[in-house]
Amino acid sequence: MTLYATLVPVPDRPTSHARVGRTKLGGRLEKGDALAVRFDDNELFLRAAPVDDQLADGIGDDLRVSASLADRLLPPPEAGEVRVERVDPGVVPVADRVVLDPHGNDPADLASLLRERTALLHPGTERYDIDERTGSTGVVSFTVTERQPAESTVRVDDTTRIEFVDDATAAAEPADPAELRARVEEATARLDEIDRAVTDVRELLAEVRAGLDATEESADGDTGDDTDE
Repeated sequence: MTLYATLVPVPDRPTSHARVGRTKLGGRLEKGDALAVRFDDNELFLRAAPVDDQLADGIGDDLRVSASLADRLLPPPEAGEVRVERVDPGVVPVADRVVLDPHGNDPADLASLLRERTALLHPGTERYDIDERTGSTGVVSFTVTERQPAESTVRVDDTTRIEFVDDATAAAEPADPAELRARVEEATARLDEIDRAVTDVRELLAEVRAGLDATEESADGDTGDDTDE
């Protein structure tokens, strides 16, 4: 079943979950169900945070999402309705690798949480609702700085390599100064060898040219002598 929903950006909402009427997608939505939000030729995946839609002043056909997420990845509300469907989480591309800025959270705990929740991640800063069928409450913030593949939404599973900014940048740190000096000395020695080889080639070319010039002069002399006779 498809819901043609009015997109409603809400400040300070978690980026992981969207509020939607509990009965709007056929059957009864549960918190954490996967939703596909489709517009034009694009799509974004979110978890559901269903609310009672039987009240007269209820949610109606709204899809209430994080304003920051909407600014980054969704069309403006005035662009028209979006299409919302409940989907199997397996349709969301699995993340081979993600790099996160943990915002002061313990990296090991954050990685464990994301794997446990089979988290759906988006580029940029996430405010992840951890109250998902577990009784835990609260929101965890972190930033997704890299993801492979580079889709609008990727799914974390047990195969995903989760790295953190400090770990990812460590490999890019400068080499030890002693190692750098050794590399410079090696490169300099190779350049010296190349210079010597070039000098040898130039000297050989000079000798060849001199020999050719001498041969030409000798030939000219012999031609002149024949003419005099």
